Amino acid sequence: MLTRDRWHTGFVDALSAGGLLGQVEGHTVADVPAWLATTSPAWRNSIEYVAIDTSATYRAALCTGLPHATVVVDHFHVVQLAKKMLSTVRRRTTAKTRGRRGRASDPERKARRRLLRNREDLTDEQFATLWNALLGEGRIGRTLLTAWIAKENLRHLLACARSGTDRHQVGHARWKFLTCCADSDIPEVHG
Repeated sequence: MLTRDRWHTGFVDALSAGGLLGQVEGHTVADVPAWLATTSPAWRNSIEYVAIDTSATYRAALCTGLPHATVVVDHFHVVQLAKKMLSTVRRRTTAKTRGRRGRASDPERKARRRLLRNREDLTDEQFATLWNALLGEGRIGRTLLTAWIAKENLRHLLACARSGTDRHQVGHARWKFLTCCADSDIPEVHG
């Protein structure tokens, strides 16, 4: 019986034509260099940046296959990490403050889905409800709002960088995000 890998690795030109350059079955460290070996050395040498998800496997493969290229994490996965951080803060803060796991009746538990949504995807009423409910919870709420603001500042920074906004606006968004993180006493945000 022939066993096939259910994972595939796609190589996409995200900047120019935006098309699929290639696709290989598998997602191991060997799969990426194997595909790269089918391309010309001149083409490989012309690659300056590679955006990937947070996979250590892909990073290791690219360090082998394109050692001169700068590897960056794509914006989608950076935001996913920020959302994961926010969920971690919520769970840790609840456990520390309440001495237990969150319950459905806890305001921070009720707010968990809205905390993960983008500000522009919340109606004004939903945003006000989220904000006011968390402010009413004292330290737990302020901690979660600080983590949420950090996530939103990061999203704004990434949106500025992606949109080709003037470098001063990108610099201001970067300063705002980094200052928010540096001023925070939340380990997940600060570190």
